[in-house]
Amino acid sequence: FSPYTLAGHSFQGGGVELNPGRFTFKSMYGRLRRSVVADLNSLQNIESAYRRLGWGVMAGYETANGESIKAILFKGWDDPSSIPPPDTSSNLTPKENTVISLIGKKKLGSKASIQVDYAMSALTMNSLSPQVDDHTGILQTIGGLFSPKSSSGYHNAIKTALQFQTKFG
Repeated sequence: FSPYTLAGHSFQGGGVELNPGRFTFKSMYGRLRRSVVADLNSLQNIESAYRRLGWGVMAGYETANGESIKAILFKGWDDPSSIPPPDTSSNLTPKENTVISLIGKKKLGSKASIQVDYAMSALTMNSLSPQVDDHTGILQTIGGLFSPKSSSGYHNAIKTALQFQTKFG
């Protein structure tokens, strides 16, 4: 979807892409990572990992002259029951992430354009941690799709690009 949402991550599942006219709609659902249980008797140093599932949707519009706007919503989470509980010395915890992203491109005259990619991520490092009630705003809960926990944090990313087209390069 974008570098700040699915970031080209492969998944096992299904997806749909529709392009009616100037509109674009994409959606996906699937397993992003399979569960792995560490084997202490193995010669390989394999770390345990929870099964990670996720879904995402994107909607966008592009004009005839190349200007565009896209909105992306992505949610990924680990299944805590996919592996046996790790020992207390392990730092392995099930995680959860919800991301909202906006991408826009605007022409600035006939030879220049600007592109902006902004994403807000709500990341919970341990989805088994207690829920907190002091983050109840629509941005903190991402419209009700995210339940803030004591191990949750919010992160922002922005990428801008200014492009010039010339005849000599």
